[in-house]
Amino acid sequence: MMAAGGGMQLREEWPESVTPLSGPVCVRGATEHWPVHEIVSSGTLQRRWRDEAVSLVTAVGATERTTVGSYFAQLAEGRAGGTYLKEWHVSTYLDEFAELPLPSALTSWFDRLPEQSRPDWAWIFVGPAGSGSPTHVDVMCSSAWNLLVTGTKEWTLHSPVTAAAMGHLEPELVAVTGRDDASTFTFVQRPGDVVIVPGGWAHAVRNREDTVSLTGNWVSGSNVDLVLASLRSSGQRSWTQIVEALRDHHGGLGSD
Repeated sequence: MMAAGGGMQLREEWPESVTPLSGPVCVRGATEHWPVHEIVSSGTLQRRWRDEAVSLVTAVGATERTTVGSYFAQLAEGRAGGTYLKEWHVSTYLDEFAELPLPSALTSWFDRLPEQSRPDWAWIFVGPAGSGSPTHVDVMCSSAWNLLVTGTKEWTLHSPVTAAAMGHLEPELVAVTGRDDASTFTFVQRPGDVVIVPGGWAHAVRNREDTVSLTGNWVSGSNVDLVLASLRSSGQRSWTQIVEALRDHHGGLGSD
């Protein structure tokens, strides 16, 4: 494993464990032969769900409604402008069309909750060149993976110290992340790459080309201390109790 520019850790194989992650990781070409690439490149994705209604985010942050088929047509014709399809929830049929053999290290404890209680943390993102997501820390300070299918993405990542200084992370949570350095770096993700972002790292993403990607968040022994600290800090009592129960079920802290 090596670091790119003092920041992103590059790997050729999946990490056996993400407890602990010292920083963001990119597994190069990890998914090149997964079925999802053929499903997207062949047009199966947009044909199969062409009539499904989805929400787009515009360049000014407004929301527009359209269908999957209409949006892919706009994208192909160069008419998508600054819009971004970024909250297309796919958890109900993710395995059906994508068959993602993600490693167990990225499995979320929330997957064991009843479906009606489980947060929907799996999405497809589709957008033209120039679209993207502004700087943010992920929900509950959970960790995230992002699988790029087509195009290229430029990531800007900020360590927890820097994220707190920017106002994206509560200062008292920095110590829980295990990082005490202030750093910012950029990284380019290419098709087949999977980027893994630990909780507490702020990040912004810009699409350099038209892109399709899949992303998901998880809570496990790798990040439960930080997730609980974040939930307590924000006063989310019910979720705190749920995560505490999951932690106890898994034998305490620090187990995947």
